[in-house]
Amino acid sequence: MPLCMRMCHEHIRAQHHVKHGGRMQYGPFLKGIGVTLEDSIRFWREEFTKKMDADKFMRSYEYNIHHNYGKKGSMVNYTPYSCSKIIKEMAAPGDCHGCPYKSVDPATLKTKLASYGLSPSHIEEESQILMGNRQKRTAGSMPQKAKPRPDIKGHADRSMLNGDDDDELWKIAETQGRAYQSQKDISEAFNDDLDLTEITF
Repeated sequence: MPLCMRMCHEHIRAQHHVKHGGRMQYGPFLKGIGVTLEDSIRFWREEFTKKMDADKFMRSYEYNIHHNYGKKGSMVNYTPYSCSKIIKEMAAPGDCHGCPYKSVDPATLKTKLASYGLSPSHIEEESQILMGNRQKRTAGSMPQKAKPRPDIKGHADRSMLNGDDDDELWKIAETQGRAYQSQKDISEAFNDDLDLTEITF
């Protein structure tokens, strides 16, 4: 399962609870991979009732599971969150959702990936280049075609990858980078008492 969902699952198994943001990310994912409403309720009940009684679970949480499956409330047939939505999420302290590649510090992320069996060299490499879907770029140079990695299992089968989604994620990252730089420029201008009209966006 994707790292974001795997970390949600591990959090639920360890803590026997997850806050609203984590439930909203992981619940529709379970539905999306084919877990039935009944099995989903069973999963959440078995975990949550390790910390609360069954009545509290039924009163506070069961309705939302039905709601995610379009069986209560507005009867909307919800779909799992897209990668772009997950990347935009900002988890509150103690919550478990969002994109770990964005929110987890590099040292912790490396430890986590190593615990899943990835080698140090694979953890260090940039995944899109590794899979041959992106061209590596360096400042002032033309794009170079990435070389395929035959030692990576399944590297030739890209049927699970969606180029449009991938491009959308890169655009989001670039937009966020530009927004951050603009905010930084404005902040520096105020700190240095500069005329804001001198700043180029």
